[in-house]
Amino acid sequence: MKKLFCLMAMAAFAAVSCQEKITDGAGGVLSCTLGYDGNDYIEISTKAVDFDLSEMSITIQNAEGEEVYRCEDASTLPAEIELAPGQYTARAYTAGASEAAFDEPSFSGEKQFSILDGEVTEAEIVCSLDNVKVSVLLDESFTSNIKDYSVTVTAVDYEKSLVFTSEYIEQGRAGYFAVSPLQVNVIGKHIENDEPVNLVSDIEDVEARDHFILNISVGEVPSTSGSGSLKVTIDESTNDHDVDITVPGLPDIQEGPAPEIAFSCSEDVTFTTAEAASAVVDITVKAENKVENLFVKIESQELLALLSMLPIGDVVKSGNWDIANISDPSLAEFLSGLGLYNEDDPVKGKTEHTFSIGAFMPLMPASENPYPFVITVTDALGKETTRTLTVHRVD
Repeated sequence: MKKLFCLMAMAAFAAVSCQEKITDGAGGVLSCTLGYDGNDYIEISTKAVDFDLSEMSITIQNAEGEEVYRCEDASTLPAEIELAPGQYTARAYTAGASEAAFDEPSFSGEKQFSILDGEVTEAEIVCSLDNVKVSVLLDESFTSNIKDYSVTVTAVDYEKSLVFTSEYIEQGRAGYFAVSPLQVNVIGKHIENDEPVNLVSDIEDVEARDHFILNISVGEVPSTSGSGSLKVTIDESTNDHDVDITVPGLPDIQEGPAPEIAFSCSEDVTFTTAEAASAVVDITVKAENKVENLFVKIESQELLALLSMLPIGDVVKSGNWDIANISDPSLAEFLSGLGLYNEDDPVKGKTEHTFSIGAFMPLMPASENPYPFVITVTDALGKETTRTLTVHRVD
């Protein structure tokens, strides 16, 4: 669509805000027309922006680079401008252009021309977009799987950013940036499990008139390597460029069986005092969907009373420890000494793990009451298995 903004104003339409510097000597006349290059840059997604001539300024320089004419408001440009004979360059540009702003494109253009004595010279200054346009389109697969999202675009050279909120994206607003490499940051949360999305990508090859359309979607089949895509293309009035960015999806955890718990001895076992000193009591857990929690619970009040008498009694008195998620250094040291915990071999995330409770056997005096140990393992899908190992101690 060709859109020319002709400023062939009547001579009576004097340049109220324009100032002329006419050089000495005989002169010629410049008849100036301002337009732009026919590309529909100001159609921003679904939101149109008016091209306001009052925001355009015009300057004219002679061959020596001296400014001989300035007009701060192109809407008041007179039909004719008297100039001395010579070579000139006229430049039109958007005044006060921002380094980053929504719905504020800036334009510029220039034209070289000659003024001959006693003649009228016609010159058209053709303007084009001189900043970078960015718009965001969200696929239904993204909006149905991601919540609390926003897209932040930063002009790196100027450290200026615009945040495309969900409302701005829905309104079809576009951002305009001074020419600079861009950084795109997509954030949000997966609706299914609140897993955060935080993706940063750089766009290095940026030129004036580029229109980067950020098409953001999430793949149908999630995977641990990420299955969505964010595609950046250039408006068809420019050279095409593609930038593909992967948005991480949810981990691809396959449905599997519930965790398993196995003992190296009978689940109801008796040890004499002599046997307890060297008893081997190993416990192996298997979780196809990976261990999330592994609790070891002592149900014997007799054994708990003995543990509470230790110098770190307050730390261990609960007798119910998640050895897949130990954060207390004192508890970690205590359980490590008993063979239940090894900070160099994290339990969480493993599919199989073996630990020992044999060190408890010599600590338990002979008693008519049993010593139950309740083992509970939960996997990443929330599946849980519990087994109890009951130990009897006799002389």
